[in-house]
Amino acid sequence: MNLIETTVIGTVSAIVGGVVAWLTRGRFQADSLQVKQAQAVLAMWQQTAEAQQRDLAQLRNEIVALRERIEHLENTIQMLEAENATLRNA
Repeated sequence: MNLIETTVIGTVSAIVGGVVAWLTRGRFQADSLQVKQAQAVLAMWQQTAEAQQRDLAQLRNEIVALRERIEHLENTIQMLEAENATLRNA
């Protein structure tokens, strides 16, 4: 092989290698962007889920408190009804 053929082969190889590297880098960057977007969506979903869990726990606590209040009020009503019945019979 002479010097011109070696130079042409080296140049063509470098160009082909550069094009392949450029194409794969573009795909890798696109894949990386999709991964970053998916991670961002996952992070938002996780924050939303955690906020909903806190809200749900708070609502459960409020339900327990309201049930206790209802029970107390029912006991008070029964006591007042009994006292009212006693006063009517007297």
